[in-house]
Amino acid sequence: MTLFEQILTARGLVTRAARQAFLQPDYMAVKHDPFLLPDMKKAVARLKQARQQGEKIVIYGDYDIDGLSATALLLDAFGKFGFEDVDAFIPNRFVEGYGMTMGAVDKVRDMGADLIVTVDTGSLCHAEIAYAASLGIDTVVTDHHNVAETPPPSVAAVNPKFPGHTYPFRDLCGAGVAFKLVQALQTELDGLPDGYEKWLLDLVALGTVCDIVTLADENRANV
Repeated sequence: MTLFEQILTARGLVTRAARQAFLQPDYMAVKHDPFLLPDMKKAVARLKQARQQGEKIVIYGDYDIDGLSATALLLDAFGKFGFEDVDAFIPNRFVEGYGMTMGAVDKVRDMGADLIVTVDTGSLCHAEIAYAASLGIDTVVTDHHNVAETPPPSVAAVNPKFPGHTYPFRDLCGAGVAFKLVQALQTELDGLPDGYEKWLLDLVALGTVCDIVTLADENRANV
């Protein structure tokens, strides 16, 4: 057995078909329906409302590469989709720390937000999302981290870790989940040029590799 074959075997790629799928992934074959993710329809509906009403959207990211990649991805895509008032907030690791905080929500309020879209965070931020709602700010969560027994009080919580859905792959990174949101919006909104999806894959690949998620299924094709 060659060294290369030993590496493939160590990855659990034993059969010829498994090795072929890893070495030459078929992007379209593993491009799963984004609407199989929990609350994706609700997320798309709320974003369409924000676009129609010209609401201020703040993308609330995380400070790691996955969160930054996901934030940049949505800023780019939302601009193409014609969202007129979009900004981003990245918490300071040493001030706000990880996830949403009450102080950070206050800062987002001061930015004039009507809608927060989280990327790579938010699934466990129940109190902070409720606080945002008390200020009149809706939240759409997109995330991939572990979840609580009950979802947060957001208008939508898109995360493959939540139970009760049929999405076939659970190990997307934050940028991967944000990318699925873009794919879902693409079915409902004009503006993203044909073929532009592939130009967002650089950002998805950064998040996927740097967050060290399983390099299989959709993740492998995205990289």
